Amino acid sequence: YWMSEAQQNIYLEKFPFLSEKHNTVLSSVFSDDFFVHLKALREEHKDAVREGWIVLGSSSWIKGASSAEEWCKENNLNYEVVWGLPYEEVLSRLAMAEGFVYLPEGNDTCPRMVIEAKLLGCKLHLNDFVQHKDEEWFATDNTLEIEEYLYGSRELFWRKEMDHADYRPSISGYTTTLNCLQQEYPILDCVRSMLDFCDEVVVLDGGSDDGTYE
Repeated sequence: YWMSEAQQNIYLEKFPFLSEKHNTVLSSVFSDDFFVHLKALREEHKDAVREGWIVLGSSSWIKGASSAEEWCKENNLNYEVVWGLPYEEVLSRLAMAEGFVYLPEGNDTCPRMVIEAKLLGCKLHLNDFVQHKDEEWFATDNTLEIEEYLYGSRELFWRKEMDHADYRPSISGYTTTLNCLQQEYPILDCVRSMLDFCDEVVVLDGGSDDGTYE
C-alpha cells in the first residue's frame, strides 16, 4: 500500500522489482466519526467570516514550520501557529481559518492535516513535497467527491485484505521416473501421496523400457 501516487512512483523507479507485486494507492484513511464531525463543523461555521491562516508548529525540521511562518510574513498574513492542541480543537481552528499553509522540507506522502483543512474549506498554500496535492481526487473543488474517495479507501483496503486472506496458491508436484517396475519402486503410491497436497503432479519419464511410462 502507498499513500500517494508520487510515493509509489519514486519507489517503483528505485526498486523496479516492486512493480511485479500488487501495488495499491490507499491515500489516508478516516473513520465514520471523522466525516460526521467535519459535517457538523461545516454546518456550525457556514455563515462565519473566516479569518487568519493556520501554520502547523513542529519540533521536527521536516514539517517546515519556519518556512510556513516566513511565507505568511512575506505576504502580510495574519497567522496562528497551532501546536500541542487537542485534535478536536485543531479541527475547530481550521473550520474558522481563511487558509492553511504547509511547506514540508521533505516528501510528506499524504498529510492528513492538509486533507482536513481542504474539507473544512481552507485555502491552501502547499509545496511539491505534499505528494498527493495534484492527484485527481484531491485537486477537485468538490468536497463531496473528495469525501467519497476517502470513504471508499477503507472499502478498498478491506477488499484487498480479504482477497489476500482467501488466496490459496496452486502447488505443482514434480518427480522423475526410470524403470520403476523393474526396480519395484511404488510410483503410483508416490504420485497419489503427492496429490494429497498438490493440485497436479508432473511426471517426467527418463526413457523407461519396462512399462513404467505406460
